[in-house]
Amino acid sequence: MEEFLRLVLPESGYYFSITFIGRNHVHKAFEDISALAANLEEASQAGFNSYYAVAAYKEPYVTVIKDGQPRRSYRKKTNVRVLRVQHADIDVGPDKPYKTIQEAMEALKLALAVTGLPAPNIVRSGNGLHLYWAIIEELLASKWATASARFKKIMTEVGLELDSSRTSDEASILRAPGTFNYKDPQNPKPVKWVVKRPRIAYEEFLNALEAAEQKLKIKAPVAPKQKNNALLDALDGGISREAPPADPDLIADKCTQLAECRQHRGDVVEPLWYLMLGTLAFCQDGERFAHEWSKGFAGYSVTETQQKFDQWQGAVTGGATCAKWEKENPAGCRGCAYKGRINSPLKLGI
Repeated sequence: MEEFLRLVLPESGYYFSITFIGRNHVHKAFEDISALAANLEEASQAGFNSYYAVAAYKEPYVTVIKDGQPRRSYRKKTNVRVLRVQHADIDVGPDKPYKTIQEAMEALKLALAVTGLPAPNIVRSGNGLHLYWAIIEELLASKWATASARFKKIMTEVGLELDSSRTSDEASILRAPGTFNYKDPQNPKPVKWVVKRPRIAYEEFLNALEAAEQKLKIKAPVAPKQKNNALLDALDGGISREAPPADPDLIADKCTQLAECRQHRGDVVEPLWYLMLGTLAFCQDGERFAHEWSKGFAGYSVTETQQKFDQWQGAVTGGATCAKWEKENPAGCRGCAYKGRINSPLKLGI
C-alpha cells in the first residue's frame, strides 16, 4: 500500500484518510505517508470502508461557518495544495455502464488504442477499476484542472464510460490497494493494484492529450464565456461566481424542493431535475452531486447529465431561482420558512 501511495501522492502536505463508520465519515490528517497507510490498513482490518484523498492539502482543516457556528471542514477545494496524478473511476456492476471487470478492461484497452494515451496504473477497487496516470511534477489545482478537462473530453469522445464527477474533482477520495471493499459486508472484496506503471512528465502527458485531440479532431476545452441567453439568465439566482460555493446537503436540509431530488436521486420530472442541476452547478463538489443525485432515474445517462450540468456552468452567472422552482412545483415551496427572504436555494448553503 505504501509503495502505491508514494507513487500517486505529492511529497509533502497534509494527507487525508476517510473512514466510513455507519452514516458518518471520519477524516484524519497526516503529514507522513507511512502513517496514512497504517491508518487505512487499520480501519480496513477493523471492517470499515476506508479511503484516501488524492491531493495533498495546505492545512489539516479549515474553519467554515454553518448555521452561524464555526465548524471544521477538511477536503475543501480551496485547501488543496497540489496533486500529481490524473485519476479516473470506472463503475462495474449489474446496473452500471459495464457489467463485468473484463468488459470494463476491454473498453479501456480500446480507448487507449484509439487515443494513443499511455497506459495507466490500474487498481481493482472490488467492484470497479480506478485508473491513475502518475505525474512526476506536483501540480497546482488550477494547472491540474486544465489537463483534467482535456482528458475528460477525450474519454467522453471515444465513449469510455467514466465516473466524470471523480475525473475532474481534485478533492476526490478513492480506495487504496491493501484495503477491502465492504459494500457487501458478507462478501468483502480486496482492493488490488493490478497494473503498475511509472510516473511520466507532465509535458509528456500534455503532448499525449494534444495528439489525441488532433487525432480525434476535437478542440481542447476553454474557460466558459458568459452568454446572453435570455431563458437561462432569467433563472439567475443572484449568486455570482465570486460567491463562496454552497453546500448541497445543507441546501437540501432546508429546501423541500432539493430534498425531494436528493431523496429520489433524480427520479423526478425532467424540469425539476434540470433545475436541480442548475443549483448544483454552483455548489461545492457540484459535479459529483449532480451525478449522484441523478442515478436513481432509470434512464440516467452520464453523458446527458454532464452535458446539462456543463450547460448551466457555461451559460449563466448563478443558479435556478426560487421563483422558477415554485413555478414548476408550487407544492414544494408551500410553508417554506425562507419564502420571500431569499431568491435562490443556493443562499441556504452558504
